[in-house]
Amino acid sequence: MRRRDIAGKRCELSRRLFIAGTGGCFFKDDAGHLVGSIVDLAHDRQRDFICEHAADPDVLPPLRTTGLRRPNGTPIDVTAAGVIRAIHTPFFDQVHPVTRRKVYEFYAYDWRLDLRYNGARLWEMLRGSGRSEPWDIACHSQGGLLVLWASIVAGPIEFRKFVRRVVFFGVPLQGSVNAVQALVNGFSLVPGLDLDAAVVRTWPSVYMMMPRWRLRVPGATRVEAFKASTWSSANLLAADGDLQKGISPHLLERARAWKKEMDSQSFEAMRGIERLVVVQGDNLNTLARTPKFPAMPDLEGRRDGEVIVRGDGLVPMDLTLRLVPRELGEMLESVASSVNSHDLMVADQDQANLCERIFA
Repeated sequence: MRRRDIAGKRCELSRRLFIAGTGGCFFKDDAGHLVGSIVDLAHDRQRDFICEHAADPDVLPPLRTTGLRRPNGTPIDVTAAGVIRAIHTPFFDQVHPVTRRKVYEFYAYDWRLDLRYNGARLWEMLRGSGRSEPWDIACHSQGGLLVLWASIVAGPIEFRKFVRRVVFFGVPLQGSVNAVQALVNGFSLVPGLDLDAAVVRTWPSVYMMMPRWRLRVPGATRVEAFKASTWSSANLLAADGDLQKGISPHLLERARAWKKEMDSQSFEAMRGIERLVVVQGDNLNTLARTPKFPAMPDLEGRRDGEVIVRGDGLVPMDLTLRLVPRELGEMLESVASSVNSHDLMVADQDQANLCERIFA
């Protein structure tokens, strides 16, 4: 893996795409009415935001995307309608110096769904966009996992026809303990507004973003998040389907299918593009393991190098890079960056400026 300074002179801007992370898109219902973001929905009725998927892990599309139904019993679905401006302002505001047109296009997706489903849809968009020049892509968090899957679906020959350069911001390339925490306890969206674990447990993407490394510190019993026995031993596997009691065994099986494919990949298609840059926060306490699963450690005031490590608050920096497949690691460029938080990483003008230099 090589680390090097990012430099480049200004030239004509290329075709660019931005892909947001978890929670970064807002929604519309199947009648075309805007229904807001996750914060709006959770503040109203959290049950509205549940998903349902087939028990067969190879059936990728969702069966339904809300808990709402019409009076006749048919489900009301929602789809992603756009990217939330507030947390991506520098990328929204960037304009071409001559034409004054917006530099970035934005890819909206329902970040609760199966990563393979969304990644395949991303590839269809890239391939069917109707223009010959390749894309330069900036992506945050979960958005980068969609790019990885799109590259697998496309294959090396086709992918490099449509994608030239990629910048990953805080992408959980090997997962995050925070995903386990969300499945165990739910999570806080903003102070005073918590999302129930039972709602999160209907989202395949969160299962798929669990850490692919072992949760416990060396010398302790090895605990792997993707194993059903791990959750069963903690009395958190909902064999009867009651997600108030624990996680879904069907969605856990779906996540194992994702993990198996990702573990077997050297990401040949990604290695075929012109440039891949991974930007990670290195200044915040970040969970790397949980010695007493399902209990979660306290982040405050700790950095012990095993349980609490440096990162962006969600993605551990050094551990993630160390576990990247060797073939991919040999071509990627790693950039360490101080961040305010994982969620607001791309709200920083410096990150947009970095992309400007990389894509120039």
